[in-house]
Amino acid sequence: MSSKTPTTSRRDVTTAARRLGASVSVRRDRDNLVNEVLIDAPAGHVFASSGVHQLVCAGSDGESLDALYADALERLAMGTTPCDDDACDVCRPAQSCPEPGCTVKVARYNFPDGVLRCAKHAKAAARRVQQ
Repeated sequence: MSSKTPTTSRRDVTTAARRLGASVSVRRDRDNLVNEVLIDAPAGHVFASSGVHQLVCAGSDGESLDALYADALERLAMGTTPCDDDACDVCRPAQSCPEPGCTVKVARYNFPDGVLRCAKHAKAAARRVQQ
């Protein structure tokens, strides 16, 4: 009778990730002897285990991928939560100011009319709202 320990496969991790709406990729870098399992949270969410948008399970070439998959599966088991960071660069990337001719990238200026604008145009919009 053989007492083989069960292994965790890429399929197990991919299945668990899909249930959460996440995506999985594996990088094997033979030159640097590094293996990585990368898991991206669904848009607008972070992983509950760490509060980040991407889980990175990395190990040296001597470490089996099974160990990395087991680590990933353990972290995925905690699920995801909505990202509540209003200034999150992943969920809310910078965009151009909507004022004609303005090319300034903005991500954080949210003013009374609810439109993201650069600081210069936001001041003008705030004056218009006050009038």
